Amino acid sequence: MSSTHCDTLVDHPRAQTARLSAREVDVLRGISRGASNKEVARDLSLSPSTVRTHVESVFRKLDCSTRAAATLKALALGVL
Repeated sequence: MSSTHCDTLVDHPRAQTARLSAREVDVLRGISRGASNKEVARDLSLSPSTVRTHVESVFRKLDCSTRAAATLKALALGVL
């Protein structure tokens, strides 16, 4: 993992996984399988704008800037 996309777990011993809402985890699960925001929105009966907001929140909470980095960090932390 590159620190430009996601801080390492060592930098954050108390990762904020518990702070992800159930809906954020649902959205993260969707993007982790490669779904677009539009596809996730359809699957979860949300608007694409709402999904985008959740994705941005997940990135902020996991301190990541890409879908791949967020997925890897979530897997390492046991969120997914």
